[in-house]
Amino acid sequence: MRLFPRAWRLSIGSRDLSALDLSFSVERKTRGAPGVATIVVRNPAPATISEAVSGAQIRLSAGHADTTALLFSGSIRDARGGREGDSRTLTLTGRDGGGAYLDRAVLSRAYAPGTSVDTVARDAVTALGVGEGNLRDALPLRLRGGATTFAAGFAAHGPARRVLSSVLAGAGYRWSVQHGALQVLRRGRPLDGRGELLTPETGLLEVPTWDERRAALTVKALIRPGLDPGSRVRVESADVAGDFEVRAVTWTGDTAGADWCAVATLRPL
Repeated sequence: MRLFPRAWRLSIGSRDLSALDLSFSVERKTRGAPGVATIVVRNPAPATISEAVSGAQIRLSAGHADTTALLFSGSIRDARGGREGDSRTLTLTGRDGGGAYLDRAVLSRAYAPGTSVDTVARDAVTALGVGEGNLRDALPLRLRGGATTFAAGFAAHGPARRVLSSVLAGAGYRWSVQHGALQVLRRGRPLDGRGELLTPETGLLEVPTWDERRAALTVKALIRPGLDPGSRVRVESADVAGDFEVRAVTWTGDTAGADWCAVATLRPL
């Protein structure tokens, strides 16, 4: 396996912190809670600390000299100063999409008969306050039986995430928020695309392990592109060979330490 110098990039708003040492843990998945990140920046300037306020945008990319992957893009929920030995630290906690779609967004509206399924889905996304992402690729949404409209109308009352889940599930889709935008996946299928090849030569670490029901495979790899939730990946090792969808991944790294890897949960296709 070839090894490359590490590379990383961190920004808070327009401020570039890539010259500083840091450690991080980022977790994202295709369903459930939004992506979260904990980033510890070492020896930040006072001006940096003053910009690290709740709601400020943070972006973290990492990988190696030849290529990096965007691991997290979201907003700060909490920022705290501290010390790590002789170093001053700034600990940032971030959440993808700010978490509004999980916590506060509400859609309350009665739709007239004949309203398109697309309209309700788009209104729910707007209420969530996230980008439409790849929703356009799924349009027009068709309910079971092929209908593209609600013949008897539709009543949307409650959390916008529940409205969106109901509408998309009725059309055979599932959703999550990735980097502040909607990701829509056909039930049982990954994102369209060729997918990345994961082998010991391209970054696979350790032996992949199955769960008890052989329904999910856990792999550990170097930080690299192609392991985003929803993506297709091809695993080839002495123990496992096959095509999978990335369901969840946790990236951990320390620019001054040994840790620099991704642990992903994969579903066989």
